[in-house]
Amino acid sequence: MTTILFWNVNKKVAATALLPDLVREYGVNLVILAEEPNEGDDPSLAWAHAVGFDPVRSHVPSKLACYADAPRWEARYTNDAQRLFILERLGAPALSVGAVHLPSKAFFDVHDIQAEAARTAAEVRAHEQGRHDRTLLIGDFNMAPFEPGMTLARGFNAVMDARIARRGERTVQGLSYPLFYNPMWSFLGDRTIGPPGSHFHDASGHHLNHFWHMIDQVLVRPSLMEALVDVRLVDRIGDRSLADVEDGRPCASDHFPLLCTLSEGEDS
Repeated sequence: MTTILFWNVNKKVAATALLPDLVREYGVNLVILAEEPNEGDDPSLAWAHAVGFDPVRSHVPSKLACYADAPRWEARYTNDAQRLFILERLGAPALSVGAVHLPSKAFFDVHDIQAEAARTAAEVRAHEQGRHDRTLLIGDFNMAPFEPGMTLARGFNAVMDARIARRGERTVQGLSYPLFYNPMWSFLGDRTIGPPGSHFHDASGHHLNHFWHMIDQVLVRPSLMEALVDVRLVDRIGDRSLADVEDGRPCASDHFPLLCTLSEGEDS
């Protein structure tokens, strides 16, 4: 099994202090952090040392930090905006993991984010060219699963139905675009296992207010769908709740951690 954790820790040292217990409880092999404390400087690695994890260093700066339990991951690509960090697992079977942190709607409008989604998706396709399509993307996309950047053909082209994803690609105006499967559709709302979303924002005074947002997501190519045996938002570590007692919003950070597990073999 390969278990991957993504967490936007919102620069909270108290959140990173929870990582050793989180890693041990869920058997995590790869940790990806956004908005790490001391981002751009030397972050505290006390949590990583506590569980024997080492950083996976990129040759260029990145807004994302990656840590692994074994030296079998190699940084292969970081885009100029520092919002996509692609790691390649050494050995067989091949696996690419793309860590994503797209711009926030607090500072960029929806058109900017949609454009960044199209750019990032194109970079992922370029990385796959001539290699393999066993690609998993995980991170803070700052979009809901239903927004255009996630669903447009030139965006991530991510669909909610595994049967459709198995088609492999879809053709628009004579051009073919590979599909991603997005399991996060199944986590929307409070009649699900876990919290109603990964992030809570009360836009009081605005006519449009979703309150809960599913902006932390995992996407897989069809070749990895059968291997994806678990996806979950973590709202509890041992006896400690990560949710506010009143309205359930995340309280250790402003995002819940996102976990996914791939089975051995990792082929459909």
